[in-house]
Amino acid sequence: MEKIDKILLTALYKKPIGRLARSAMVCFYAEEWGEHRFKAISFSNGVLKLSVGSSAGAMELDMKKEELFTFLKSKSIQVKKIYTVTDYR
Repeated sequence: MEKIDKILLTALYKKPIGRLARSAMVCFYAEEWGEHRFKAISFSNGVLKLSVGSSAGAMELDMKKEELFTFLKSKSIQVKKIYTVTDYR
């Protein structure tokens, strides 16, 4: 038996607003997992873009990418690739 959230996500994903809502949900889960050490910029076509404040933060995230993939997979989210952008502001 399928969970109701999977059924609703499938139905929503077919609508334009559903893609936007799913993208926001993925960004929220990613930031939650990272305990707000980085900012999720976007999620589109299976690609998650994350912004970190330093090169050390980028290296830390790179080492823990597999954990993030696993966490998102547990939330029924399929991520193909994670891009990291360093923001030195």
